[in-house]
Amino acid sequence: GYDFVAAAAGCTLAELQAHGIQHDRAKQLRDTASVLCGKTSHTKYQARAQEGARVHGHRLDTLAYITRSARSLKDVTKRWHYIDQLCNTAGDLARIRRVAAELKAELQVPEPRTPKARVTHHGDGYATLRLTGPATDVQGVFDAAKNDVTGWLNGGCPKAEYLVRVTANLDLGDYLRIIAGEGNDVKVHFDNGVIVSGEEFVRMQLEALGSIILIGAMDGPVNAYHARFATPKHREVMLADSTTCTWKGCKAPASECDAHHMVEH
Repeated sequence: GYDFVAAAAGCTLAELQAHGIQHDRAKQLRDTASVLCGKTSHTKYQARAQEGARVHGHRLDTLAYITRSARSLKDVTKRWHYIDQLCNTAGDLARIRRVAAELKAELQVPEPRTPKARVTHHGDGYATLRLTGPATDVQGVFDAAKNDVTGWLNGGCPKAEYLVRVTANLDLGDYLRIIAGEGNDVKVHFDNGVIVSGEEFVRMQLEALGSIILIGAMDGPVNAYHARFATPKHREVMLADSTTCTWKGCKAPASECDAHHMVEH
């Protein structure tokens, strides 16, 4: 625990190994002690961290994880706040890891993305290009290049063009009222955020713009049917629900994913 770490403060790797401690363990102990017991401008944070580590009886592996994972925080005050909070959190290493992930997300706010390009040369005649830019432009480049990268590079690097389509999600009962001329109070919601009245909906020419998906309150999408594999109709119905992979945290386009989403993208 912490007392073991404190006893190692100021010791060299050779001195720790002379006490019969294996090389990897001695290095872990030295590195942890250099943070928790070494010189710092944030002595109050360090004192609280030391007391918390002692009170909660954190093992060496836990303390080593705390000090090691804190390195990614460039701001020194945030780094010591992170160490202080985790040393004063009760629990085993698994719990500390969970709390650490949440705490780091709060302290390490990602910088806003800006358009940029990066290239990595692998030394074998190949290189990897990474682009950050407007989503539609980058997606267009990917769609044009994904099936034949060499041909795309030799062809002037064009990007794929897109036909913008929108989908209207509409309750079956409301749809019947609209086509009967009685649905002016019905609100039709499109997947791009537009909301129109039933009367406006009737006047719109949707054939060139997109699709109408009829949803029954009990049965779900009308005429979708059950099938072993997803049909184009199934895929379009699913796009009305989500345009990205449905796995939590995955932002891959739905067009690149399996329809059933049994395997994460």
